Amino acid sequence: MKCKITMTPYGQGDRIHHVDVRFQFDGLCKKKGELLCKMTVFAYSVPGCAAQGLKVADALGEAGTREDEETSYPYRFQRFWLERDLAGEVDVRYTITPRPLLPEDRCGPYIDFRCEDGGGTSGGGSLLADFGEVEGEISLAWDLSHMPPHSRAVCALGEGDLTIQGELERFRDCYYAMGDVKSITEGDFGVYWIAEPAFDMPAIAEYTKKLFAGMRAFFQD
Repeated sequence: MKCKITMTPYGQGDRIHHVDVRFQFDGLCKKKGELLCKMTVFAYSVPGCAAQGLKVADALGEAGTREDEETSYPYRFQRFWLERDLAGEVDVRYTITPRPLLPEDRCGPYIDFRCEDGGGTSGGGSLLADFGEVEGEISLAWDLSHMPPHSRAVCALGEGDLTIQGELERFRDCYYAMGDVKSITEGDFGVYWIAEPAFDMPAIAEYTKKLFAGMRAFFQD
């Protein structure tokens, strides 16, 4: 199967207002009443981001969905169930809005979609829907036409548009950054950040590069 993911972030001032996400499958067959996909809206102690305005269509036009939630500790999922059969080329679209951070929020794993001055970062599970087992040629494309000039987009698999042979889940396991992204890179090693930190980023990057090389050799990866 081929699957193309397109992410379109929309800048608003120094931050990101929302991201439009689109999945295009060249052959997705699912039956009426079957689960189309689900979003992680809570993981451990961290709220996620619900999909807004989800629409699905195939050659017959738009197909309706029924939405509910499932709680399976430590997760809560937003689920979308099909109201008719789907077949052939399938198009799924929705919008994700960054989670606002509040003073009373608890600390937790950095897996949600949030903004900082200059752009936004996220774990893949907060941006990308889970369609179950999908394997084949999976590509990621970025549309940065609604972002300030010189904006960049990167994930743990690489910068900009890319294609892999494997499971769609690999993109959900990635971390993402978009906007005024700075970087220190060498070969396939890279450190990326947006807002300037109070500590010495080049020194941290140099130390991490050595650690990365040592761990890569030890784990033979």
